[in-house]
Amino acid sequence: MTRKSNTSYKWAFALGLLLAGCAQTPPPDTTQPQVYAAFNPQRWLAEGKIALRYPECSKVHGCKEKSVMATSAWTHQNKTEMLVLSDPMGQERMRITYADGVVNVREGSRERSFNREDMIREMGIPLPFESLAAWLTTKRADEAFDAEGWHVELSDWQGTHYRSIRLRQKDYQTRLVVQNIYAI
Repeated sequence: MTRKSNTSYKWAFALGLLLAGCAQTPPPDTTQPQVYAAFNPQRWLAEGKIALRYPECSKVHGCKEKSVMATSAWTHQNKTEMLVLSDPMGQERMRITYADGVVNVREGSRERSFNREDMIREMGIPLPFESLAAWLTTKRADEAFDAEGWHVELSDWQGTHYRSIRLRQKDYQTRLVVQNIYAI
């Protein structure tokens, strides 16, 4: 029996060595800072949350304030903007792109295009597409200011961008909170 028992230990030891050989290497030390590509204010992706508050009017019910919150992924490449809004489960609900004065809005399978004047007529307000990226990524002495018909409030400078940008005009309010920003 001693021989059988000794053989069992050898097999267990061999099996342990075999399994150890298949084991994964330990994860990298997360206490060391991660090195990312240098931030480029002309090409980046900002992930975060967005909240919109605006009037929604109908002939039957009149005007009511409507609020929408979503997860956002904002891609800025030179003068092209793309904002993807997703629900809490990560499903894309709306994609807005802006380039060369044209706004494209895709909501599910429905897609619409507007020039700047049509967008103002449709929404009733001018959206400052050309300025938003600069407001987000340029450190300013005055973090609350009026521009392009909007009252703009910036807060919590992170070294490359503001963590929060709030826009207000008449009954319209938008707040974007940036949780992560990456060079692309």
